[in-house]
Amino acid sequence: MLDAGPFIKGLFKEFRPGLAFPWTLACGLGVGWVLSSDLPLGETRVGLLIGVLVASIPWVPLLVDALSRRLSSEIFGHRAAVHRDFHTAVKLLAEKNRWGAAAEFDRLFRERPTDLERLYRLAEVTWTDLGDARRGRDMYLQLWDKVRCPEERHAAGDLASAERLLSIASRLADIHHACRDFPSAERVLASLLDSAGGELREKADSVRVRLQSLKSLRDLRPAALVLFDIDGTLCNSGGAGGRAVAAAFEEIYGPKLDLAPIDFRGRTDISLWREMMSTHGLSYSPDDVFLDAFRAAYISHLRRMLIAADPSACPGVRPLLERLEREPSVALGLLTGNIESGGRTKIQAVELNRFFPVGGFGEDGEDRSDIARAAVHRCRTFYKSDIPSERIFVVGDAESDIAAARAIGARAVAVGTGWTPIEDLRCHNPDYFFEDLRQMASFLKILGIDDPTGHRLG
Repeated sequence: MLDAGPFIKGLFKEFRPGLAFPWTLACGLGVGWVLSSDLPLGETRVGLLIGVLVASIPWVPLLVDALSRRLSSEIFGHRAAVHRDFHTAVKLLAEKNRWGAAAEFDRLFRERPTDLERLYRLAEVTWTDLGDARRGRDMYLQLWDKVRCPEERHAAGDLASAERLLSIASRLADIHHACRDFPSAERVLASLLDSAGGELREKADSVRVRLQSLKSLRDLRPAALVLFDIDGTLCNSGGAGGRAVAAAFEEIYGPKLDLAPIDFRGRTDISLWREMMSTHGLSYSPDDVFLDAFRAAYISHLRRMLIAADPSACPGVRPLLERLEREPSVALGLLTGNIESGGRTKIQAVELNRFFPVGGFGEDGEDRSDIARAAVHRCRTFYKSDIPSERIFVVGDAESDIAAARAIGARAVAVGTGWTPIEDLRCHNPDYFFEDLRQMASFLKILGIDDPTGHRLG
């Protein structure tokens, strides 16, 4: 339905009469003069009145044209704008600017929050490109609650088709599976079969197979936890993190940073920021009024520099994580000195964020041991499993990662893909050492896993 106020205002904007307006005004004055004159009511007066009215006709097509343009803008302009904005978001994804694309989709959804197609697009980019399990789960749940009910099918439009129902339900089940919430994944797929029924045709059998496998996992809780460091363990960012910190520091505080004397190995973000500020006569404080602006600037510069740096996952990381994702008895988490937004931005850039719904981050303490304790507590709560310390494995590329594992009674797994020389890592006697994570069979062996394939997601 058209909103009368904005429509009328828009109509006046569309109506550009040029000389027609003063001409129409003159004709109107002429009509008024004829009607109020003392001329007799004979042919002279009637003729003048008809002549003046005919003379005023040129503005009528202009008004009709303005009206049609305004109606077209209302009816078709919105669709064209949405198509253009979707194209912009898709282009940003192609340029590996997943954060800009997510912001564009989010803006589109906020403009019209009842549009389920927009919510679907936003949910897709949130889960598949950003790997955000928490927000993705909320969005897919909202979608699923709408499209699975017969009374909502008409409003849902194309989203209510069997193919889209299967896509939404599968995504939601994947997120539940990644979070080791097998009963919820089972409920979603069972509801899919009830909602779509025969519309799924041959694909219903594959859904039933997956549903049956989930039933066998209904009461299973993870018995082991693997905590991964980020920089040098999961990915190499090409120095984008250090450059982003320097750019943000200069933008907010003024002085230009010299990164050369700073040792980044195994450090937490807060300890690095404290050192940087102290070298320029500043003191780090959580109450610093500029700190929020500094964090925001850091994330902004980090995203821009990651796009330019084209970072990569460390050797063997992706196949190993995909294999562990299929292992219901193993939970995954992060243990990093990065603040959460910074750490997740780095692994979003290499599409690894979806494997880690929970973890410990730089906000949990300046010492990595404090972060390790926070990570374990958070993971035990999230996965609803009291995983024993001897079944917790800390995977990292620095001496501080080994020390953090020791502090919580966990097993230290060192990898030689970071900046710490291999000889230095070996000197600290980790429980296990791998040159890189391409040695998947050996890594699975320390977890007590012999099956080369693992549980299938579907």
